[in-house]
Parts: sequence; C-alpha cells; structure tokens
Amino acid sequence: MILHLNVRRYVGFSFCVLIMTVCYGFVVKADGDIVNTRHMKYTYTEMVEDINELQMLYPDYVHVNVVDVTADNRDIYDVIIGNPDAQKCVMFQASCHAREYMCSQLVMRQMEYYLDNYESTYDGESYHEIFDKVCVHVVPMTNPDGVTIAQRGVKGIESVILRKKLRKMPGISNPSNWKANARGVDLNNQFDYRFKRNRSLKKYACYAGYGGPYPASEKRIKGSVVCS
Repeated sequence: MILHLNVRRYVGFSFCVLIMTVCYGFVVKADGDIVNTRHMKYTYTEMVEDINELQMLYPDYVHVNVVDVTADNRDIYDVIIGNPDAQKCVMFQASCHAREYMCSQLVMRQMEYYLDNYESTYDGESYHEIFDKVCVHVVPMTNPDGVTIAQRGVKGIESVILRKKLRKMPGISNPSNWKANARGVDLNNQFDYRFKRNRSLKKYACYAGYGGPYPASEKRIKGSVVCS
C-alpha cells in the first residue's frame, strides 16, 4: 500500500472536515440525506445501499472498487472521491475492529459531506480543485464479517462451517465485544511489523488479539489501495 500525502495541507484539510462532519452529521442531519446517523448499529447492508446511492447521485465524483471478498462472502469496498488518477491520495480505513462500526457510519457521512459541498471552498480552493489533485480513498468497513458478528452474533454469519468454528471461540458469548473477523483473527495484529510480538499475545482464534497463522493471511490485508 503506497500513500503519498501532503501532510500539512491535505491531512489538515481532512481533519477539519472530519470535525465538521461529526458536528454536522450527528447534530443537524436533515431528512432526505443518504447516510442515516440517527441510530447506533450501522450495518454492512445499509453501508452497501448508501454507497450505491452516493454513486448514483454523484457519478462524476464517486468511483467504487471491490478490493477483496471476506470469508463469509462480503465485499470489501474502496470508495474513491475525486480524480482516481491523481498523483497524491489519502486513505481512510474504518472498522478494522468489528465493534468499532460507528467509524463506518462516520466516514460514510464524511463522504456525503464532501460530495454535498463539492463546489464549496477550503483555504481559497474548492473541494473540486483539491480532489482533482488529491483523491480520497475510503475503505468504510474493513471487517464486515466481524461487524456483523458484533451486531448480530453467530446467526449473522451465513457459512455453516464458520458458524460452527465461531461457537467454539472464546468471547463469542459476548458478541458485542467482538474485535476479530469471522475466522477469529484480529486484523490489527496482521501486519508484518511486530507480527511475532503481536501474535504472542494470543495463540488461538478468539474475539481479539490473535494475529493469525502468518502476516497478511486475511482477506482485507491482501486487498490494497495503490496511488502512483
């Protein structure tokens, strides 16, 4: 994964919009907006519907890729706002840990904010001009299988084999605390960096902490977003 960032300008810009999104999305959201922030459990199905709506409403500004498919056959989306051929890009990745699904809701609302205000200005430039030079990649739900478990428990998983294995994993009796994916692998412990140390924390599949059999063994790690 290669990300080129102009830290002082574009990450600062993204952070400012993130703060505005929290205020705008959770306080004064109007009827008719696509991403619903009035409830707590933002589901994978709802996210897919919202992505499709945003793409239909803003076809010139939104590009959608499926970077991988999970063990339980859910697509992992990369939503691109702006010029996909831009030489610089910023990536936001949400819900790596399953129980943190509010982050998916937040970045989806953030994308809608960008698109609703595409011709507005920031620091003397329109968002349109900025996104022509720096596109934004958003992976709004990195761990959709895990999110489904955190929200619905084992019954949310379609695969009979996965459900059978999940029922034997420590922590499944309290699914709202689930952090791993449907294979009991904690995606935050999957990277090459410090893999051996992280894996030593847990040596078996469970709700959190297990790094998997080897680095990047899980689906979402293999899917990559590259800007050249």
